[in-house]
Amino acid sequence: MIININRYCIVLIILSGFIFTWAFAGESDEIKTAYVSKGIKSVFTFLESDLSFESRSGCTKVFLKNCIMPEDEKGSPWLPSRYVNVFVPSDKKVVSLKTKVSEIVVAGNIDLCPVQPPVRLSAPAPNLTKKNIHSYSLNTKLPDAFAKIIGYHNMRGFTYVSIRLNPVRYNPVLKELYLTRDLSITLELSDTHGALSSKNRSAKSNKIFERMARNIVINKEMLDDSIFLESKGGSEFTTTGNIDYLVITSGDLQNSFQDLTTHREVFNSFTTAIMTLQDIYDNPDYEGVDSQEEIRNCIDDFVKNRNTGYVVLGGDDTIVPVRGCYVSVDTSPVTVENNMPTDLYYAGLDSSWDEDGDGIYGEADTSHGDEGDLDPDVIVGRIPVRTSTQAHNYIDKLIAYETNPPTNAFKEKFIMLGEKLW
Repeated sequence: MIININRYCIVLIILSGFIFTWAFAGESDEIKTAYVSKGIKSVFTFLESDLSFESRSGCTKVFLKNCIMPEDEKGSPWLPSRYVNVFVPSDKKVVSLKTKVSEIVVAGNIDLCPVQPPVRLSAPAPNLTKKNIHSYSLNTKLPDAFAKIIGYHNMRGFTYVSIRLNPVRYNPVLKELYLTRDLSITLELSDTHGALSSKNRSAKSNKIFERMARNIVINKEMLDDSIFLESKGGSEFTTTGNIDYLVITSGDLQNSFQDLTTHREVFNSFTTAIMTLQDIYDNPDYEGVDSQEEIRNCIDDFVKNRNTGYVVLGGDDTIVPVRGCYVSVDTSPVTVENNMPTDLYYAGLDSSWDEDGDGIYGEADTSHGDEGDLDPDVIVGRIPVRTSTQAHNYIDKLIAYETNPPTNAFKEKFIMLGEKLW
């Protein structure tokens, strides 16, 4: 095997939490983004010195800095890909993606390892997936596309597209590995209407989601020229009508959470409100197929009409019900869970999460597309208590921590715990 690099490195990337496909940017990255005629152009530079190789069970696995190993077809050649997000103004839509590349051969006589399926952490390690004979008999460069749009997102009016980049390609018959040194992508845009614009959001909510948007797009500087800036938008909401911080809890715990809303009003200058579950269930405007949908309808109303930026679910799942969603892992046989709990259901408000109406929430690849809206339109958190005593203890500790935080020594002396749940 001939390899055209001088140094080796292995990059381990762990993805968790939100959403969305996060964009990676390393110190050696060079990304240039600019407006061009009718679109947005981004140029990526990939270095041979950022490639690394690892021998495994008679084959070779290749890595590229700031890339991850995607969940492609089992048994096909496994190649690193990079996922990026590109901000697009909400009054525009993407009509095409064009690429221009500079590609070189970086290795010959290399036998790449096949794609391995994801595995549940709680499951025993499976046998290695063997090579797909058809995939390894193709006399062509794989993947066939240098870049592909894989998702469109709307996060509280901030719109962006997710793109998969394939800077490393492979010819299974020739056993040659290729690297795209320079990869230019151009998103051609046209006018559209109907997207939710954050110009109809208050300054506080704008800042929340603008910060989030800046952290996940590669062209964050373009946000400064967009309609999303508060200085160019303004707010349709009156100050007295806004509710920054909403608590949803039971009638029995309502008084316990009053200390929390008072703290937010004084400490954060928030406008606050508490909605009891019974008030929600009794409101015909929030009618839904079950309690979870009625709670979500209430949150949606506060977001749209009261410009709410934060929601606290006051209680564990025995108090404020959680939405169970569909999850599957491509094991043999396929592992399916129809009731995976998630509160993101209460935060992603641009879909019903059950678009096909079959009572199974958050399915992927249905005839209606992916059902779950993984882009939050409001920040949702849960205080998992069951009694007034637990609520008071939790809130007292929270207030004490925020009003009198520990010294810097605390940063070097703490413990974090986790659990394998699935």
